[in-house]
Amino acid sequence: MRTLHILQAGPASFEVRDEAGGLMGVASDEAKAVTSAMFSADLIGQQGYTVRVVADHDGRSEEIYAVRRA
Repeated sequence: MRTLHILQAGPASFEVRDEAGGLMGVASDEAKAVTSAMFSADLIGQQGYTVRVVADHDGRSEEIYAVRRA
Protein backbone atom coordinates (compact mmCIF):
# COMPACT_ATOMS: atom_id res chain seq x y z
CA MET A 1 0.00 0.00 0.00
CA ARG A 2 1.23 3.48 -0.86
CA THR A 3 0.26 6.63 1.02
CA LEU A 4 0.36 10.22 -0.23
CA HIS A 5 0.31 12.95 2.42
CA ILE A 6 -0.94 16.51 2.00
CA LEU A 7 0.90 18.85 4.37
CA GLN A 8 0.73 22.59 4.93
CA ALA A 9 4.23 23.90 4.24
CA GLY A 10 3.52 27.58 4.85
CA PRO A 11 0.71 30.11 5.09
CA ALA A 12 -0.15 29.71 1.39
CA SER A 13 1.71 26.54 0.43
CA PHE A 14 0.74 22.87 0.53
CA GLU A 15 2.93 19.90 -0.33
CA VAL A 16 2.14 16.40 -1.55
CA ARG A 17 4.65 13.85 -0.24
CA ASP A 18 4.92 10.09 -0.53
CA GLU A 19 5.32 7.74 2.44
CA ALA A 20 9.12 8.07 2.26
CA GLY A 21 8.86 11.87 2.53
CA GLY A 22 9.71 12.47 -1.12
CA LEU A 23 8.23 15.68 -2.51
CA MET A 24 5.72 14.98 -5.30
CA GLY A 25 4.25 18.46 -5.73
CA VAL A 26 3.56 21.91 -4.30
CA ALA A 27 0.32 23.90 -4.57
CA SER A 28 -0.85 27.34 -3.51
CA ASP A 29 -3.99 26.01 -1.80
CA GLU A 30 -5.21 22.77 -0.28
CA ALA A 31 -7.83 22.07 -2.95
CA LYS A 32 -5.15 22.08 -5.67
CA ALA A 33 -2.92 19.83 -3.56
CA VAL A 34 -5.80 17.39 -3.03
CA THR A 35 -6.60 17.33 -6.75
CA SER A 36 -2.95 16.70 -7.58
CA ALA A 37 -2.68 13.90 -5.01
CA MET A 38 -5.88 12.26 -6.28
CA PHE A 39 -4.60 12.35 -9.86
CA SER A 40 -1.28 10.83 -8.75
CA ALA A 41 -3.10 8.16 -6.74
CA ASP A 42 -5.14 7.19 -9.80
CA LEU A 43 -1.97 6.87 -11.90
CA ILE A 44 -0.18 4.81 -9.24
CA GLY A 45 -3.30 2.66 -8.83
CA GLN A 46 -3.20 1.81 -12.53
CA GLN A 47 0.12 0.06 -11.81
CA GLY A 48 -1.65 -2.30 -9.38
CA TYR A 49 -0.99 -0.53 -6.08
CA THR A 50 -3.48 0.38 -3.38
CA VAL A 51 -3.06 4.10 -2.64
CA ARG A 52 -4.39 6.30 0.16
CA VAL A 53 -4.43 10.10 0.14
CA VAL A 54 -4.19 11.51 3.65
CA ALA A 55 -4.55 15.14 4.75
CA ASP A 56 -2.49 15.97 7.84
CA HIS A 57 -3.89 18.79 10.01
CA ASP A 58 -2.52 19.78 13.43
CA GLY A 59 -1.13 16.31 14.11
CA ARG A 60 -4.29 14.54 12.92
CA SER A 61 -4.50 12.48 9.75
CA GLU A 62 -7.68 12.03 7.73
CA GLU A 63 -7.99 9.71 4.74
CA ILE A 64 -9.71 11.70 2.03
CA TYR A 65 -9.31 9.45 -1.01
CA ALA A 66 -8.30 5.88 -1.78
CA VAL A 67 -7.66 3.75 -4.83
CA ARG A 68 -8.06 0.06 -4.08
CA ARG A 69 -6.14 -2.54 -6.03
CA ALA A 70 -8.46 -4.81 -8.00
